[in-house]
Amino acid sequence: MLRPVRIRLYLEVMLERGFDAPSVLAGTGIDAARLTDPGYLIDPGQSQRVILNMLDLSGDGGIGFDTGARTEASDLGIIGYAILSCATMRQTLSLWGQYSQTLVGILSRLEVIETPQGVVIGVVAPRKADPLFGFCAEEVLAMMFKFSGMLARGESVMRLLRLSYSAPTHSQRYHELFHCPIQFDADETSATLASEWLDRPLRTNDEEFNRICVAHCGEILQQIEHSGPIMMRLRSLFLRAPGALPSLDEAAQGLGVSPRSLRRHLLDEGTSYRQLAEDFRKDLACEYLRSTRITTKEIAFLLGYADPAAFRRAFKLWTGHTPGEFRDSGGAKNFGNHL
Repeated sequence: MLRPVRIRLYLEVMLERGFDAPSVLAGTGIDAARLTDPGYLIDPGQSQRVILNMLDLSGDGGIGFDTGARTEASDLGIIGYAILSCATMRQTLSLWGQYSQTLVGILSRLEVIETPQGVVIGVVAPRKADPLFGFCAEEVLAMMFKFSGMLARGESVMRLLRLSYSAPTHSQRYHELFHCPIQFDADETSATLASEWLDRPLRTNDEEFNRICVAHCGEILQQIEHSGPIMMRLRSLFLRAPGALPSLDEAAQGLGVSPRSLRRHLLDEGTSYRQLAEDFRKDLACEYLRSTRITTKEIAFLLGYADPAAFRRAFKLWTGHTPGEFRDSGGAKNFGNHL
């Protein structure tokens, strides 16, 4: 479950481009009137659908750069103030990794690795082939570049930027923003910076205020992890699981409940673990077929099927169409639920 912090900024960006909230939120089930409610939560799939709508409506594959560059600390809620008051970039990245996905609604995460060549900050998403990976990478890299330059003393220029996808039509924007060597079609998505960058002191450090903010972040995270319908919490868990979905016992452990309790809660909500898992696979398969050109074999692998034929049979049962028919059909958007 996520706080819809990013959704509010997305709506502002799209409104400036002439698109109203109902258009941007179409098919998501998100209640625009509740976006300022601190207790209102959405699942990652709803956030994904918003981003897909933004890309479709704007026709701008690089809109992630705009949402990242537009972000101010105040747009991030309590974690923004926690970041502002950190002592170093190392502390900032640690806090971001711990809280950004749930408290801000960022779909990707950052992974920090220190090497003899410098500090490598990798952009990680649950599914590398996700059609939104490029957006997520551009957004978080633009945010990191902006906040690094704003908070840290000294230069924050990247030494090298590596992208695991092919150069998009807006690739010139990478060079304009980052001013460093850029490699597309790399084996990872990462930014390399000087090692000393991690421990540079921040201009806005306030140790006492930081302790208060971090404690509040922890309280909010704990409340979120134990709130919301179990069905939505389970779908959020599925979205963080690369490849094969967890077993019921593994999912129960991830949610902090017993398998028996998980079955009972799902029954109370009118579903079962098996049904929810099948619905999730169907929704994700439809999204991959609708929004990407990756092959049916690759989609089967991403969904945890060892045999592509088994995936094709399952898809035919779910939708009444083969994956190829679904992808080729002009009415594909009429099938299945959106993620």
